Amino acid sequence: MSSTVPAIKMTRTINAPVAKVFEAWTDAAQLKRWLAPHPYEVREATADARPGGRYRIVVATVDDGPHTTTGEYLEVEPGRRLVMTWFYEGPLGKDETPSVVTVDFLEVAPGATEVTLTHAELRSDEGGREGWTLILDKLAALFDGAEK
Repeated sequence: MSSTVPAIKMTRTINAPVAKVFEAWTDAAQLKRWLAPHPYEVREATADARPGGRYRIVVATVDDGPHTTTGEYLEVEPGRRLVMTWFYEGPLGKDETPSVVTVDFLEVAPGATEVTLTHAELRSDEGGREGWTLILDKLAALFDGAEK
């Protein structure tokens, strides 16, 4: 068996319709607004959200970075599911093999989307759960702010 750690799995309800939440995960301009844990900011984002398409996210702070994540979209089911490989390279090291991020979207009420994120095949769980929690906080705030 591999030397990976158990997958990180978390669920969050976002106050926005499924189509808008899915778009936030697949549109580079929107990714720049939230896909980095505080105090990091996304400095660069590209996304070609189709099977076989690629993405690239570069995050940094004034004092640290760049942290670069790249990968390929394996599955893209609009409004339902995203599956992508996840390669990290930066001050914390470099992934030799990809991990896999799966994001499932489910309408749980009108204008409310349950997002279930699973990050599997990780080489380490160091900071992963905390990082994704902070990132999902920023995603939720993106829509909470838009609703006010």
